[in-house]
Amino acid sequence: PVRARDATFAELVDMQGQPVGAAWRAARQAAVRECFERFAPDCLITELFPLGRRKFAFELLPLLEQAHKRQQRPLILASVRDVLVPPTDPARIADMLGWAARYYDRILVHGDARFLPLETSFPQAWKISRLLHYTGYLAG
Repeated sequence: PVRARDATFAELVDMQGQPVGAAWRAARQAAVRECFERFAPDCLITELFPLGRRKFAFELLPLLEQAHKRQQRPLILASVRDVLVPPTDPARIADMLGWAARYYDRILVHGDARFLPLETSFPQAWKISRLLHYTGYLAG
């Protein structure tokens, strides 16, 4: 398991609070890719990425490349909240939008566009609007 050191999400640490290194990242990347090959899913869903969890790009981008190269390519979806904390760095925003357009078939936005469109918290969402699918809310 791994977690962010603090609320800034600037650094990933292991359960003892030690920064994760290149060896850990390589092992994690290999394990994720091996799991993908073993299970050969029909659908691959990432949580928040590419619109968040940037620190996991080291394992998710190779996985997405691998998925795209499969002869029987899975449906690739992202699952995101309707309220994001977007970066202010234009390069990061460009990465997010580029990864979404390049790798994803749909982005499932857990909300209702009539109530709170994704553009409210992520103004650039209009650039990937063709990918957005609002799932609505559950009431109980």
